[in-house]
Amino acid sequence: MAEDSIARNSIYRRNRILQEIENSNADIICLQEVAYTDGAYKFFTRELTSLGYKVVCEPTSEELMASVSEQPSQETLTQLSRSFGIITAYKEDMFTIK
Repeated sequence: MAEDSIARNSIYRRNRILQEIENSNADIICLQEVAYTDGAYKFFTRELTSLGYKVVCEPTSEELMASVSEQPSQETLTQLSRSFGIITAYKEDMFTIK
């Protein structure tokens, strides 16, 4: 029961974020802590691409995770870096990355 509520909340949040992105018509977008495990990574990649953005995704580095957490274990850092990523998207018709 609780998992259903969390899943619905997650889907709601990602749709609201997408709505904000569409309304802002931003040239460049950066999203952090995008989860690989709940489908958010695939969702944002697909949706941003359909809106005309070029999407670049990177896993969160262990160094970055260490900077935001007090004394994390190596195992925790490794797991977190595999679970989350950063998405940068830019309007393909406005920018070219070389």
